[in-house]
Amino acid sequence: MIKHLHLCIIFLVISALTFSACKKDKDPSGSRKISFKIAMANLGHTTTYATAGGTWTSAVLNVDKFTYKVKLKGHHVYSDQFSGLWNVNLLTQNQEFWNITIPRKLVFDEIETTINLTPSAIHPPLTLKALFTLPNGIQLPAEFYFNDLATMDLTIDGIDASKRDEFLATVYLDVNDIFEYLDYSKLAKAANSEGKVVISSTSNVELYNQAKTALNESYYISVD
Repeated sequence: MIKHLHLCIIFLVISALTFSACKKDKDPSGSRKISFKIAMANLGHTTTYATAGGTWTSAVLNVDKFTYKVKLKGHHVYSDQFSGLWNVNLLTQNQEFWNITIPRKLVFDEIETTINLTPSAIHPPLTLKALFTLPNGIQLPAEFYFNDLATMDLTIDGIDASKRDEFLATVYLDVNDIFEYLDYSKLAKAANSEGKVVISSTSNVELYNQAKTALNESYYISVD
């Protein structure tokens, strides 16, 4: 299924949409539950590259606003929003940050979500830190600070809500993909501050732009 994600630059991503079986309940009374969470893809995976290897030491996400809509055949059924999801540690098994309920009679076949990332000195949208082992054996800490305005839109359709009462929608960030785009031949020669390479909009800008481009393709969503 094709999902559309926008992080300042419009892009497309193709991801799998998986569904797990839930009990049938034809009783129109009661409610349906939709839970949302954000997690790091391939948690616990040690990244390995052709020219360098690295392990994650920190991955923190800050979401300024999260909105969602549920639709039936393109028509709005229900919507709401959540503000200020701060300091999400992507290296842990995060719990749902938002659970909502809607009447069971409100059947839907599509969920639209929007995640807004806003520049902030207190809550920068994304901070990634890793320890890399260069070809010469030297270990080099690298830190990526994404602090730009960004909007991510994800759409899930083809849902048969009439047969299910509970949904878990997980937005995954595959941070391995972000660092795989970096030119590691330049990492060892990058500007170094106190023994670490800082990659941001003002430091090692070429590497920052490479990582930011990869960020556009690093998100996907699944529903269980």
